[in-house]
Amino acid sequence: LVKGVLSQQNDNTALIQYVIDHEDDLYDMREDLQAVEEFFKTRVGLFDSAVTYAKELNVDQDYIQRNEAANQALIQINQITMIPDGGKFRYDRIPELNVLMETLRTAHGAMLDTKRDELLEIVRQCMKEIHNLAGDNSAARDVSNAADVFFTQKKQQIDSYQTLALLDSLVQQLWQYKDEAVNRIEDILNPPAKTPKTESACVSQATKKKIKPIPRQMLFPAKTLHTDEEIDSYLDAIRVQLKELLKNCDGIKVQ
Repeated sequence: LVKGVLSQQNDNTALIQYVIDHEDDLYDMREDLQAVEEFFKTRVGLFDSAVTYAKELNVDQDYIQRNEAANQALIQINQITMIPDGGKFRYDRIPELNVLMETLRTAHGAMLDTKRDELLEIVRQCMKEIHNLAGDNSAARDVSNAADVFFTQKKQQIDSYQTLALLDSLVQQLWQYKDEAVNRIEDILNPPAKTPKTESACVSQATKKKIKPIPRQMLFPAKTLHTDEEIDSYLDAIRVQLKELLKNCDGIKVQ
């Protein structure tokens, strides 16, 4: 439109006529430019912070979808900040981002607090089991002290992580470290007896046993239990599954 106006600059009559013919378009352009100027004066910071925040939470999208308030707020933020392929951008909706971001922060923050509480409880249980098992044995206490350092670092990560995906990634690390520490302490407290090697023993050791690794999550599916009968039924199903898994192998390792 501006190029069209400038193309008539050498003919005053043609210039005036062009402006008259495109009067409505010129007024529309002025209104559009006012919205753009107002955006960069007062709203660009809010817009940028909303875009950045929404991108940061992409990793938590699966978690946010389970919370209606948080999910709707994130959808609205993405809609408002999206540049349309066709048509005008809705500058008038940018002020809505303040309320939407606060809604999302509140809901997501509550979800983070819940997840942190779950992880801290896992840390407490792991440390308690390690401490109780180590007792007063000096060698076992070395393992226990190393575990204290590890879990202290994990508590710091639990406090600093700002996404549910990162926090969830710690769960397996916590349980795995606890299992490894418990195994080391048990080896210290109950060292295997040394027996003289015989020819038959060497042959036996040469035959490697087939131990089947089994993920705990497969054996213990998530379920809410309300009665003794439901607990018995749950454990009976696990018992049957364990016996089935033991077939065609020398042992199973739950991990």
